[in-house]
Amino acid sequence: MRSLLRVCAFIIGLIGVFDGLVMNIIVALYRHVADALGAGVTQSHGFIGLIFCLVALIGAGFALRQPLVGGLLLLIGAVGIAFVLYWWALLVTPQLLVAAALAIADNRVTAQARNTQPPIERPNAPNAPRLAS
Repeated sequence: MRSLLRVCAFIIGLIGVFDGLVMNIIVALYRHVADALGAGVTQSHGFIGLIFCLVALIGAGFALRQPLVGGLLLLIGAVGIAFVLYWWALLVTPQLLVAAALAIADNRVTAQARNTQPPIERPNAPNAPRLAS
């Protein structure tokens, strides 16, 4: 279960990053073409969108080893891309938010599993503490 959530967060995060890069390029090109044709559009934040996509990519990578850090980076990337891409972000942010939720959920499952496992007793180990009889 643990590794399944991490792998799903990684795969969904990579898909979200790829979609974010594609949408960022489309929005930036649309705004540059509209500006060149004389339309009154606001400036594109293409470079900032690229930075948030890289943050989400790093978060997807961290989701495999450190799911809490990866989930938080995916969440930061999703929120940042939402401000850069405006309405186009509705195609990207759900994927990154689901990946972040899976990574954070895996961290909670892992923490609960660590707290419920009893300690392993090894009476024949050379450094084991001696119990008074």
